[in-house]
Amino acid sequence: MTTKTAPQLIIALDNSTPDEARAVAAELSKSGVRWFKVGLELYTQAGPQFVTELKKQGLSVFLDLKLYDIPNTVAKAVKAAVGTGADLLTIHASGGPEMLEAAQKAAAGTSLSLLGVTVLTSFGGDAYDAVCVAWGARAGTAVPRGAVVLRLAEMAGKAGLPGIVCSASDLHDGELAKIKWAARPLFVTPGIRNSSDAKDDQKSIATVRQAVQLGSTHLVVGRPITAPVTGTRAEAARAFLREIEESHVVTAHP
Repeated sequence: MTTKTAPQLIIALDNSTPDEARAVAAELSKSGVRWFKVGLELYTQAGPQFVTELKKQGLSVFLDLKLYDIPNTVAKAVKAAVGTGADLLTIHASGGPEMLEAAQKAAAGTSLSLLGVTVLTSFGGDAYDAVCVAWGARAGTAVPRGAVVLRLAEMAGKAGLPGIVCSASDLHDGELAKIKWAARPLFVTPGIRNSSDAKDDQKSIATVRQAVQLGSTHLVVGRPITAPVTGTRAEAARAFLREIEESHVVTAHP
């Protein structure tokens, strides 16, 4: 699958104070970065006004809150997120069809796009197996992660969500692209690294080229840019932007 336009680079402003996040956003926006992720930790510290602050600077915001609650509560939270000006907002697809539909209805007609979260990229091994057993799988029976991701993604697509958060490996077999999405789907991929970078808390990682070739529309990068091993943050950001563009050209014109 190829994307019509080059994928967007999203910088994760996690693991930082509000003032540190402001400094990073100010620095990297001068290097051509337009998208920033505000996760639960930063949002809890800085509040919705931080999202609005970034939007007033002409930046795009991926609000990664992973909402999961009863349908009415999630719908009200989505409406509140619309008020911040956020561009993307995550909700757990495992909240079920009714919750997903209520959330999508709350976002309809606004500039906010909802993303379903299927199986967290940090989720694997015994922890994943334990949750599968808790949800009814027989102990000792392997439940393919890909099958769970696909079913939850189908649920999100049926509810009208425009896309999901997914690892590059989730995109590998092309099944997610076959879902009947309302429009060209958004595939937001975290865990993007250079080959020499540490995995940190991500179990599923990918290089820029791998993610672009598999059809990711947004690539989320954190520490490799916000805390590079060598060089400056600006240099690291420009290198990622360059690699995204080059990978897109190769993918679009093999």
